[in-house]
This record gives sequence, C-alpha cells and structure tokens, in this order.
Amino acid sequence: MSAQNNAPLTPPLTENDVQQLLGSQSRSQTSASTNLKRPARSSFSTSGPTEYLKIFPSLTNFALQNQLSALIELAEIVDLNADSASHMDESRLLLVAPLILSYIITDELPPARIALSRLPESLSVHSLSRALLKLLASVQNRSYSMVYKSAETLVDVVQESDFFDKALTAVIKVMTERLLSTFRHKTMLLLAKAYTTIRLSVAQSYLDLAEDDIVEVSKKYNWTYDPSNQTFIPSRFSSTASVPLSGGSTSSLTTVKLVISGAAQLELRV
Repeated sequence: MSAQNNAPLTPPLTENDVQQLLGSQSRSQTSASTNLKRPARSSFSTSGPTEYLKIFPSLTNFALQNQLSALIELAEIVDLNADSASHMDESRLLLVAPLILSYIITDELPPARIALSRLPESLSVHSLSRALLKLLASVQNRSYSMVYKSAETLVDVVQESDFFDKALTAVIKVMTERLLSTFRHKTMLLLAKAYTTIRLSVAQSYLDLAEDDIVEVSKKYNWTYDPSNQTFIPSRFSSTASVPLSGGSTSSLTTVKLVISGAAQLELRV
C-alpha cells in the first residue's frame, strides 16, 4: 500500500465547516427550516420544522464534546417519540447519522442496525443512509480495508454540492475522523495481542496509513521497529489510552473543540 493511497480519509475541517457548526448552535425554528435544503423529491415530507431540526444543535454539541452516551440517549428518546409526519422527513437524518456514528464509535453495532432499520423506505434509500449502512457492515464484519473505503465514501456523500445540510456535513466529518481514530486504536491493541512480529506491509493493510505515520504511531504503543527488514515487534503492554490515528499531524476534532470552546456555552435556541 503506497503512501499516495494512504492519505487521511477525512479532509481537515475548513473555516467554512467551523462556521457551519457555530451557526447550528443558534438556529431558530424559522431559520432551521430555511437552511435545510431539500432535493425536489416527492418521497420526502416538506412540513414545518421537525423535532429533528430542533434537537440538532444539542446533538452537535454532544458530538463535538465527544459525549456520545448523552448523544445516543437524547437521539433515541427523540426518534422514538417524534410524530409520524416527522418520521418521513429528510431532516430525520440530522439525528440518525450522528446516532449511527456514535453507536459505531462506542462499538454498539446491533443498536446501530436497529436504528437504521426504523427508517422508512424513502429514507433508507437515501445516499447518506446507504453510506452509513455500508460503513456499519464493514465494521461489523471487521473488513479492515472496506472500513476505510466506506468512511471515505461517507465523507464524499456529505461533501456533495447538493447535500441537504452543510452543518451536518461538518458534524459527520468530525465524527468520521473520531471513528477512524478509535477503530485504528482498537486495531493496534488487537495486533499487539495477535502478533509477536508484524511486517510493515501487514500493518498497513490493517491501518491504512503511510509508512512514516505507522512508524510514528507505533512509538506511542511502545512497539519496536526494525527498518532493515521493515518489521515491528508489538509490545504486550501498549498504552490503553486513546491515541489519534488519523495519519495527519493535527486532529481536526481538536481544532474544532478549541474554536468552539466558548460557543458551546451559548444558549441553544430552537
């Protein structure tokens, strides 16, 4: 696997992404219904602001602060109690997407599949729903190469010019980076248990990182690397602390947290 193909799958958040996130903090019912751009498809309800629009700022805060248990609890309560008209609305994906990603990050895969199965057909065929299902299946099957490809596909979907909500795009990019970081962290721990020595090429197939990135990350897990034969000796006493494994020098999640640290205290208006 060449370094060219091992670039981080989640592009760094731009200033525009950050502004979208900050803007979502203060959405009103009126502005929310205006900002949500719906494609011209009759299968979606186009009624007024839904419970999903109202709750999205809170879900955004939980996602950015990595309070995934709180996000899951709130999302499940709202989704299970929303009115039937809202269930058909495309804005439901504002809740479902962060919910599914939270379940995957916390390794609660059966509830993630159940949450997706609750979607009506009109939403289950949505490009975002299909990308989430593909990512969930890849993680559940521990198909390592497909996990990274599916994550890349998900980010591509939400970055399309006609995607219905740009604030959701930014949230999904942050959460996808967190998911990949967590997935790689767990993979490093599993490799340390499964191998006494592991070749660089094998490690790359599991982690989808460039050589320099893997070598740098391995130091944080107390692995030993022999460049003469490109072989790692994993440590059985690797740190269990979460280590960012995005392949880049700066975590966009950390960047966003710093940017919105003050804004997170703003009163949410719905």
